[in-house]
Amino acid sequence: MLFADGTRITWVRVRKGSPKTSYQLFDQDADDPIRETPAPKEVPEWVRMMLGMDLREKMDVHIGDQKSPVFLLDQPPSQRAAILDIGRESQHLRTLRERWKHQVDEDRRTIREGEKQLAVQRRSLAILVPLDDLEDDCTLYGAVADRTTVGLETLSAHRTLWILSTQLQESLSIFHSGPAGGDGPPLCQTCQKRPTPRI
Repeated sequence: MLFADGTRITWVRVRKGSPKTSYQLFDQDADDPIRETPAPKEVPEWVRMMLGMDLREKMDVHIGDQKSPVFLLDQPPSQRAAILDIGRESQHLRTLRERWKHQVDEDRRTIREGEKQLAVQRRSLAILVPLDDLEDDCTLYGAVADRTTVGLETLSAHRTLWILSTQLQESLSIFHSGPAGGDGPPLCQTCQKRPTPRI
């Protein structure tokens, strides 16, 4: 008998030697038994507990004697009722069915809620899809804005240079004209006609 955790129970019978029969309990992937009951007269208690095949109402309801009549037919009604316990067993089955139905309802409710949330997420994603094109447009507009900023800065620099050039031109015009409101020769010509002083 192999259990889910890997432990196993074996019943061994040999033709020669002693003891001829024994119950052995092995751990997972173990070769030597961790528990053994040699030459038992009946099934050991630890085997019954592990297999869940204990006596009920002093009767073995799992394994019967070959020479005995069909199960419970030779027992009085009170003994049969105590063994079968139809009322409580049916109630237990009803409880299990109700619990199973409740779990199924919970699972269906979870599926419905999940489908609703999935639909909401899909609608949200559908709204976000056009943002890819909008991102490309924003990138283009950003490049245009950067170029416009550079152009404005260049225009401002040219305007500053034009103002400085105009001011410089006005300053130089003083040297090419006479006194204000006069008709005399230009200042440069006057300077050229003045005699050189002798030393």
